[in-house]
Amino acid sequence: MNKNKKRSNNKNSETNKVTKNIKKNNDLDIKKIKEILIEKRNEILEEIRMQSEYENINEKDIGDEIDDVVQTVEKEIKFDISANEKNILNEIEIALKKIENGTYGKCELCKKDIEPKRIKAIPYSRYCIECQKKQYGN
Repeated sequence: MNKNKKRSNNKNSETNKVTKNIKKNNDLDIKKIKEILIEKRNEILEEIRMQSEYENINEKDIGDEIDDVVQTVEKEIKFDISANEKNILNEIEIALKKIENGTYGKCELCKKDIEPKRIKAIPYSRYCIECQKKQYGN
């Protein structure tokens, strides 16, 4: 009986190792995703910094009415881009917090796993595709 128990324990041990390896292969590479998110965050912060420097330089320039109109339009376009970048920056921060909390990769609405393809495309995704469609009607 002891031999049978040992064989059973060995088989269970081997099965557990295989199961763990399969899970590792199916899991997302969280470390790599975290690096991508941090890199994207740094890019956005640098772009925002550069935009604010550019605006400070342009505000010092003196021009005619046409230059003023062009600068106003440019500022409006940059403001829209900046607002979008700030939104993405916020989403990235939320994703990084989820990684720290161990909840990254779960849909906020249905709590199911977000598809790996979606996470690779948009690493700061908060919803699975189905819930995203429900949420925003896309």
